[in-house]
Amino acid sequence: YKHERECNAIIGQTREDKVVRLESLMDGVLSKDDFLDEEFASLMHEHKLLKDMYENHPEVLQTRIELKRAQEELESFKNFYGDMGEREVLLE
Repeated sequence: YKHERECNAIIGQTREDKVVRLESLMDGVLSKDDFLDEEFASLMHEHKLLKDMYENHPEVLQTRIELKRAQEELESFKNFYGDMGEREVLLE
């Protein structure tokens, strides 16, 4: 849950920043082009943060480890059954 709270905090902060930018746009403090530039930069930053958090999520890391082990085991079976053949190995 800690990880989800951190992600939600990032999203919440991004939304608050957007409200401030929208208010500045409506008040005439920020031009339309500046608003769009800042909005794009903000979204890119949010995307990077969330992507980094996703890639470092404990469940994702655990799944990657399990996948690597399964791939190694599959490769081992392919080598055992594919190269020599199961029957030939057992007859030796």
